[in-house]
Amino acid sequence: CTGETEDTVENIIDQDPELVLALGDLSYNGKAKCWLDLIKPIADKTKIVIGNHEADSSKLRKDYMNYFGLKEQYYSFNYKNMHFLALSTEIPFDAESRQYEFAKRDLEKYSKDPFIDWIIVFYHRQIYGSASGSEHEDDFREAYHPLFDKYKVDLALQGHFHLYERTYPIIFNNNDKDKPQIQDYDPDIYKNSKGTIFVTIGTAGAQHVTLSSIEDFSAEAIDGKYGILDIALENDGKTLTGAFIENGRKKEIMDEFKVVKE
Repeated sequence: CTGETEDTVENIIDQDPELVLALGDLSYNGKAKCWLDLIKPIADKTKIVIGNHEADSSKLRKDYMNYFGLKEQYYSFNYKNMHFLALSTEIPFDAESRQYEFAKRDLEKYSKDPFIDWIIVFYHRQIYGSASGSEHEDDFREAYHPLFDKYKVDLALQGHFHLYERTYPIIFNNNDKDKPQIQDYDPDIYKNSKGTIFVTIGTAGAQHVTLSSIEDFSAEAIDGKYGILDIALENDGKTLTGAFIENGRKKEIMDEFKVVKE
């Protein structure tokens, strides 16, 4: 709930999106009202996941979940030829959990759906990136990245760290879980690539995180900028494009990438 947050909402409105994904830690204000008031122009097209700051307060968590009509912190939906799976990093997520079973059934079903060309997963805590993570995030990665590989998840959107970072398409590395296997080294165009692209977009208004180094699996990393990731479909829905657009009058594009399915 800052001036930067207001600029982010304006940036989103300028792109005129059909769908908005909010990746958790929605406000540090301590109450839901401030953030919900700010997003009123886009609230009816917004989907959320719960972050650790929402999970810290049962009232705050309930206020957000009730506003968006969520009975669980995990859910899924289709939009055109895209399938979206929302996960929570803040509840039990191991292989014995209800969330894991839901995710496994959901991904298996929609990976076989002839009307679905793209699968996008979104959740809060970053599981791949150049900012140092925690054991909690490592455990989430070990649980879900193998599922993403098996069911061919195209894009994983994550928050938690206040920066922008995009990986190459990567698959899980059983021999070294901190070093995923890069499937395509092209900096920004991926044709029929295996692996998931993980994008961290924690740039909506909170204070920046500064990176001291960049991981080998990172295709682009930008700190010190506020902005949004704009995703679009082209070529009859067979090409997905992403652009990190900085807040401000110029709306400068700081990063672009393209995924092509032929």
